Amino acid sequence: MTDQVSVGDNNDINTNVIDSDPKRREIREKIASTAKYLHISRVPDKTYNAFQELSREEFCSDHGMLLKHLLDVYMGLIPTGLEQLHEEMDIIKAELIVIKQQLADGKIDKKKKTRMDGRPT
Repeated sequence: MTDQVSVGDNNDINTNVIDSDPKRREIREKIASTAKYLHISRVPDKTYNAFQELSREEFCSDHGMLLKHLLDVYMGLIPTGLEQLHEEMDIIKAELIVIKQQLADGKIDKKKKTRMDGRPT
């Protein structure tokens, strides 16, 4: 088990660079003051590796954006693809109800099952 996952740390902003430009220094200080960090302990190795791989491949190793994406999917802001499947199933269910009703009302004749050569099965 991995002991800690660090999502962002104080070393993200290079403070070793000496800037004589006060505007740059002001921007860097604003960024540093608004930066948020998250430390997660006791992460299983497989989960840690999957998180790192997904972060690297899909989000250019931006752990914060991956976390935001995962929360958006969890909260339903980003569809998972299951919504479309459920919608199509509802349409098929409605069509099946209509066909069953038409069969019960006699609007559709029940045909005897036959083979391709016309003989009954």
